[in-house]
Amino acid sequence: MTRLVTLFLRLMLDRRVPWKLKLLPLLAIGYAILPWDFLPDLIPFIGWIDDIAILIVATLIFLGLGSSSTAFSSAQNPDGKNKEKPKGQVFDGEYRVIDDDDKA
Repeated sequence: MTRLVTLFLRLMLDRRVPWKLKLLPLLAIGYAILPWDFLPDLIPFIGWIDDIAILIVATLIFLGLGSSSTAFSSAQNPDGKNKEKPKGQVFDGEYRVIDDDDKA
């Protein structure tokens, strides 16, 4: 459980995670706090089902997409620095595959 909380906090503070993705769990928390719900909170346990479900789904989506976005960006730049592609010339050409079995 502490690993998930640590992962959640690291992803929220990571610059590689898009801000729109960071907004998802915050909106879910806001939905749980606000009095307007799909199921009214007047019924104690039934009214909390939609709040809990939205919090769980939003957190799982954030953890899944957030960790994949950091893994993708670190795979592109393992050292975290922006690397420019080397500038050079492009040459057009043709090629052919020669097998040992071919006798041309």
